[in-house]
Amino acid sequence: MLKAAVLAVLLCLACGPGVAQERIPVPASGKTLVAYIPPGTTIAEVMQAARQALIVRRWAIQAASDDAIRARLVRHGSDARLTIFYANGVLQYAEEGEAPPHWIDNLRTDIPRLLLRQRAANDRTERAETSRARAGNTPEVNAERLRALKQLFDSGMITREEYDWKRAEMLKDL
Repeated sequence: MLKAAVLAVLLCLACGPGVAQERIPVPASGKTLVAYIPPGTTIAEVMQAARQALIVRRWAIQAASDDAIRARLVRHGSDARLTIFYANGVLQYAEEGEAPPHWIDNLRTDIPRLLLRQRAANDRTERAETSRARAGNTPEVNAERLRALKQLFDSGMITREEYDWKRAEMLKDL
């Protein structure tokens, strides 16, 4: 018994306060929480958004794994426990106790919003990286890089092989 308690404490310390990383049994069936998951969204992203929504809404995450989250909320005389899991292409939940409908509706609103926000942030990052890559690939910049490479070779700082290899690499990127 003491070993189990020590193990639980160590798991909590490794995963964050109050969260044990364990294999959560996924219910055979559940109710749909979020039916539309944007194409290209990974299960990890969906579960991360669900976790963030639960935290924002003050649910206590009791356990979490890669494909399921178990959470509890006690408020205003209600004691609700949810197991949120991804199955059949949708995010589902099973509940123990009776969660007021607006608690579930809040999660239904928050999770897609968080997914879209994350997708927008990823798109902005991709566009910024593409823009930076293009900015460094102008004819003037390329000509200057080739001149600098030639100067390194002429001064003897790099060998012929290094010069040829780097020049070929630069020309390939044009």
